[in-house]
Amino acid sequence: MSLNFCVLASGSSGNCSVIWTDKAAVLIDCGCSARYISEKLFEIGINPQYLTAAVITHAHIDHINASGFNFLREYNVPVYFHENILEDTYVKYGDKVCNAVPFNNSFNIEDIEVNHFDAHHKDGKISKTLGFTFSSTVNGRGYKIGYITDTGKICKNIVNSLSDSNILVIESNYDKKMLAGSSRPYENKK
Repeated sequence: MSLNFCVLASGSSGNCSVIWTDKAAVLIDCGCSARYISEKLFEIGINPQYLTAAVITHAHIDHINASGFNFLREYNVPVYFHENILEDTYVKYGDKVCNAVPFNNSFNIEDIEVNHFDAHHKDGKISKTLGFTFSSTVNGRGYKIGYITDTGKICKNIVNSLSDSNILVIESNYDKKMLAGSSRPYENKK
């Protein structure tokens, strides 16, 4: 038994990662083209038809887009959305949203326990952004992967959520001019 993680794409042009065990394979975000995601999954030995689920951090186009939804629909992948993120996504994509599984609390996807926490990336277009931790037991020992993207600041809640992670994934980029011209709250710009 093993717990594995791979970043398939990272950056403003698209984000997608995958975590997998012997029992489950979970996409984190789906902000790339369907073709790209399929190719990258095959490169690491994962057949897209065996995906167990996807989780979405927030509704910006570089984290979930129309082509990503086409991919998820083609492979009939259940998509876990926090209720606020699901609402944001429906506003943008309407009936493209498929196989939605809303959540507010922690949940399991087979042998992977999924917990979420708030990240600081709100703007006028989205109401919520999440980070996640993914935990699983391998050969009697617990492992935890912490994942956060696009946060405007690190607070005690984020530090506490990510503490004791065996693997920590932080995706970020910074452009001072883009930030200054954005609709992000002053607290995030600071």
